[in-house]
Amino acid sequence: MSTLFGYLILAAVGVLVIGAISRPTWALALLLVQYPLEQLLQSYIVFFVQRNELFNVIIGALAIVSLGLKVLRQPNALQASLNTASILCLLYYVLAAVSVLWSPTQQVGSDILRSGLAYVFIFVVLAPLLLDRIEEVREFLVVTLILSAIIALLVLTNPNGDFVRGRFALRLGGIGLKESNPLAMSDLGAFLVLAAATLNLTRRSTVLLLFRIGGGIVGTGLLIAASSRGQVLAAGLVAAVFYPVSVQVKNLGQFFLRLTLLAALAGMLILGASLFSKQAQGTEKRWDTAELSAASEVRVENMRVLLVEWGRRPAAWPLGLGTGGFAAFEKTSHEPYVHNMIVESLGEFGLLGFGIFMGILLSTWRSALSLLRMCWNDPDTRAIAASLVALNAFQFMVSNKQGSVWVSTQMWTGFLLMVRVQRILASEGGLPEPESEVSHDALESEEPGEHATT
Repeated sequence: MSTLFGYLILAAVGVLVIGAISRPTWALALLLVQYPLEQLLQSYIVFFVQRNELFNVIIGALAIVSLGLKVLRQPNALQASLNTASILCLLYYVLAAVSVLWSPTQQVGSDILRSGLAYVFIFVVLAPLLLDRIEEVREFLVVTLILSAIIALLVLTNPNGDFVRGRFALRLGGIGLKESNPLAMSDLGAFLVLAAATLNLTRRSTVLLLFRIGGGIVGTGLLIAASSRGQVLAAGLVAAVFYPVSVQVKNLGQFFLRLTLLAALAGMLILGASLFSKQAQGTEKRWDTAELSAASEVRVENMRVLLVEWGRRPAAWPLGLGTGGFAAFEKTSHEPYVHNMIVESLGEFGLLGFGIFMGILLSTWRSALSLLRMCWNDPDTRAIAASLVALNAFQFMVSNKQGSVWVSTQMWTGFLLMVRVQRILASEGGLPEPESEVSHDALESEEPGEHATT
């Protein structure tokens, strides 16, 4: 019965894939949920455990076909694809790839390069080109919200789910020899929390509102159960900061309405936490002061090791120690990368890499502010822009807790997508000014031809 249910999920995914061929918004949504969706399938169907790259290849091929069809349909589909952020990002990856040549662990660097290049091509080169309009971003966010809520619910109710070392995981293949990655599940839960807080669309349907509420509850539950501390803290902080950014307040009555909605959101998240924390066996131990301190010390030590080794070698200051350089000097945690992208940019790619990385961040920051300004006076597009910026802020925060240039490829998808949408909107002069009710009523009250004789 369990396997049969897995094949029903697979059939539903097949229908989505077929639909996504002609709908780039669906294709991008599938790309961004592919890791938890893949692990959900693997928990039921051992075939996908034995061929663990197959699902990723299918979704990657889908992105290529969907973008190809879009380019054939729309002559300007690649508009604004080359901008400051995208050019710097590509230069950064060229430097990271070439740096294997001077890495002290060339074998480790080569292995990282081989496993990461395909994901760079899909998430950094292709994925940001799938959308170009703010309306498409709206559809993408809504589709991703619906998919994520369904996946999170199926994960939490999965008969092959269990708590392993205080973290909820799926037994892949239903046999317990391998568990799902709790970080992917935490990212899924965080997206649902952020969407619930920021996707405040005024022209929303009841169904969408229910998915926001339900998604916020199961997303909080998944965050608590997967117990990835960095994601929990980052999602809570970003949701609190961007909720007021996503809503428009025109008068006192609307202000109190927003306060009520905020209280309801907080209650919803507390409900999600209480529902699932009772089942979260051992997760409370991960929040002990001693546990938090020990985990923080490991990450701080990783950063110290890389920066000290880079600083000891003046010859490495311009171009860094190279991809995999951290692994050559780390002797305690036995981790392959430093888990902090800012420190990685300086230690492994030198002053040049650090400068390029800071350039990307600056360009992205400017685009985020510009996009919010252009959308500020329109309630729906303001919510869409705030949701997109919030997701990028979350991804950046998490990348400096667990990321690497070859691992955090989805972060670049969000960055480059936002920059491109902002550039296209700016080139079109921004959003049209909303017609005021006063001027609209005045025009309707005029006699035909009255204004023509003035």
